[in-house]
Amino acid sequence: MIECTSQFGENGRCLDPLTITLWASRTNIREGETTQVTISLDSASSGSLDTNIALDVPSGASLSAVDSADTCTANLCKISRTLDPKGVADVSLQMTCESAGDLELHSKVTYVGQSVGVGNTLEYSKTLTCEPVTPPIVIREPVLPPIVILLVFLGLLFLGLLYLGILAIVGRRRAPQKTAETLRPLHEYQAEADLMRKRMLAEEQAHTQRLKEEHAQQQKLAESKQAAAVDLEKSYVNRQGRQVKLNYSGYEVFPDSGKEFHRWYAEKEVFRKYGEWFEKEYPMHQWGDFEVHHIDNVKTNNDSPNLAVILGEEHIRLSHAFPDGDRAAGIQELRRHGIKQPHISELK
Repeated sequence: MIECTSQFGENGRCLDPLTITLWASRTNIREGETTQVTISLDSASSGSLDTNIALDVPSGASLSAVDSADTCTANLCKISRTLDPKGVADVSLQMTCESAGDLELHSKVTYVGQSVGVGNTLEYSKTLTCEPVTPPIVIREPVLPPIVILLVFLGLLFLGLLYLGILAIVGRRRAPQKTAETLRPLHEYQAEADLMRKRMLAEEQAHTQRLKEEHAQQQKLAESKQAAAVDLEKSYVNRQGRQVKLNYSGYEVFPDSGKEFHRWYAEKEVFRKYGEWFEKEYPMHQWGDFEVHHIDNVKTNNDSPNLAVILGEEHIRLSHAFPDGDRAAGIQELRRHGIKQPHISELK
């Protein structure tokens, strides 16, 4: 990728920057299994861009097309894509593991820069592991002859009767003891029960008080946000250098599409950059399963250290009952639920 610091790039030519991300739904697969491979293209320039993509794998795997317009042989796929006006495109293929070993996926993307119409080529590789299928171990239990089973049963029955007989003889020889010597006084149990009831009542009262305080805090925050007048039609350049405006919920969105900026930015700067970490921590989940949480409760603070990419059920459990802008309280709330993030030092 060639990036221009002025109006000229390498050899006096300036090409439109293009970012390639190659990832798979699973990095460890078994022989005979199939996984989805996705090539994500992201251009820093807006407007359509024509690309030619070639993806090849070694002889230990095979590729097949998802889109009927794509051409795939056993080990090579050739695809043509035009980036949409936002400068993004995703290409999905199916890869089948045929023999155990490391599989290196190699992609080559050729495109023509919009600035001067000069061709450029980018290459990107990713290694997947194909694990061998281990046949199940069948343990055959020895079969005992019926006569042996019968003898064992009779022996256990005899021992049980003998044990009961010994208990009966010993029980008759023991002298009965007084109730006061064997049982605890009734008033001790009563005192413990009273103490337990008092503790439960105190905990219930404390919990009720916490709920009242949280409700009052949330109501105060809602009133303060409602009182703030916001011009929803006025667009501006945010701290990340993008033209945005505010929606009715107070989030920054792109003016032309209405797409939420914080989700787009978190996917690009967090989820894609730390893809291997998310594959390890959340192996069964895709991007659509995640929510983007503003740690300090400020919806327009879209700096990547303030954006936590978490599952929807994790986001529901979080409490927002603290003042806007209190990042320390937001970090403490995430720690309380055991949530980690690869790009935030306090949550690693």
